[in-house]
Amino acid sequence: MTAVVHRSYLYAPAHKQRLVEKAYASEADAVVLDLEDAVPLGSKNEARAAAAGILASTPPKPTYVRVNAPTSGLCQDDIQAVAGPGLAAVRLPKVDRPEHIRDAAAWLAEAGSQAGVQILVESALGVEALSQLATASPPQLGTEQAEGLRQAIRGLGSGRTVGEVLREAAVPE
Repeated sequence: MTAVVHRSYLYAPAHKQRLVEKAYASEADAVVLDLEDAVPLGSKNEARAAAAGILASTPPKPTYVRVNAPTSGLCQDDIQAVAGPGLAAVRLPKVDRPEHIRDAAAWLAEAGSQAGVQILVESALGVEALSQLATASPPQLGTEQAEGLRQAIRGLGSGRTVGEVLREAAVPE
């Protein structure tokens, strides 16, 4: 699996049609339909339905969806709803355990989707578990990304900042 590197991603709350249209009309390389932080709890179902409608066919730009966190009780329904042919990958927030990735990958597979899982590590527990997260679902990470992540993990004890280590381990385009 070769990762596609986009120069820019533009997030848009999936339930705000005007903002989604602006995102697709922008110069951003890819669009991320947001079901998580940009969507109030009372609008989650509306956002999920809007994203599913967009992804039922091929949107004009590569499209990703930031779903709700694995522990939210909304994640599985989000993934199953948006697993249409237009989905490039789900962005899985607040990942700190390997089973979060395995569950998301399984839900995509059950829906017949070829989309990937991009993890968003947002806690110290997630950083501590990076080695386990990198190997949680091998088909979800290309060889180069997995090796880059392993190099980053090895470099964390070197006295350099996390940002410095991650920049050094970045996979070239």
